[in-house]
Amino acid sequence: MVLDTINHDDIRRIMEIIEEARQFLLSYGNMQWAGGYPSESLIENDAENGVGYKIEVEGKTEGYLAILSDDESYAAIDGKWISDGPYIAIHRLAL
Repeated sequence: MVLDTINHDDIRRIMEIIEEARQFLLSYGNMQWAGGYPSESLIENDAENGVGYKIEVEGKTEGYLAILSDDESYAAIDGKWISDGPYIAIHRLAL
């Protein structure tokens, strides 16, 4: 298994994997990725920002994830973090 940053040539395969994951989630009533999230433009943005990663198994792309640090969606939470130190967040994981 290899984890490698994505480029624009990888996006078509990644979107296929995301659509398979979306359909799997929906088949169990999970609406988290309904409505087109994550979109192709979001994955393109991940590629441009160097935060999108493909998971390769035996040379074939079999998964995707975005690794973010200082994620703005976590800037304001209802509660308190255990520490104020640096962190990473894994988003858009699809296998």
